[in-house]
Amino acid sequence: DNFLNGAGSDAITSCRSPAICTYDPFGTGLVTPCPSGVCPPLYLSAAKTYTQTGGGTVTPFTRSIQAVDFPGNREKIMSKVSWSFHGTTYSVTIYDQLTPWQ
Repeated sequence: DNFLNGAGSDAITSCRSPAICTYDPFGTGLVTPCPSGVCPPLYLSAAKTYTQTGGGTVTPFTRSIQAVDFPGNREKIMSKVSWSFHGTTYSVTIYDQLTPWQ
């Protein structure tokens, strides 16, 4: 419940649609809003993980997350990775739903 409705930097509250955020599981582990809806690039670390905290080689990839409220105390989470190649923008988006399981 803290992840969905909390006020801390580990909560997705500030990422509810239309806002978007970043989440860096290998770096800070914090949810960070993207300023003006533009997320920073991902870095490839020496450990070969993608991180948003720097400390590696900058890549053409960006990763964003967004939460959408659904009825019945459910939340739809979207994760999107985007990049440009030869002037064309590409993206891969995955969705999952969080539901109360207790």
